[in-house]
Amino acid sequence: MICTIRKKFQELVICWKIRKYVHYKIEDRGALRKTSDISSWQRAFSKYLDDLSCPHSDRTISPVTTDWLLGLAVRLVYGENPQRYRKCTRQTSSTSKDVAPSSNPLDSLDFDDEAMKAGITTLATLLQIPPHHDHKEVLK
Repeated sequence: MICTIRKKFQELVICWKIRKYVHYKIEDRGALRKTSDISSWQRAFSKYLDDLSCPHSDRTISPVTTDWLLGLAVRLVYGENPQRYRKCTRQTSSTSKDVAPSSNPLDSLDFDDEAMKAGITTLATLLQIPPHHDHKEVLK
């Protein structure tokens, strides 16, 4: 299972690096393509994260690294054509006038309470969810 996860992660990095975010010259791209030797791939991946100025100290295949790389991908794709994505609107049920009172106990929680924030942080750590400055995003 771990080998499969590692292979999929390597494929994600290779696809991202080659097709979308070309950070290296062609002659410098080979190290990340050599996925059979995990130790040399890990060194190349760590160097790649350093070259991208990844702010996290974790240089392994982890949720933090994956989240950061995917976030970078989204930022770069959005940056290519921000007008395309600004046209999207969020539809919520709160605009409807006929909203029934909620029977969901979660609706009565105060998500800005300090104890709630601490609980969210603790739960995220246990579940290995990457940190984020907005506790509500971590909860999502």
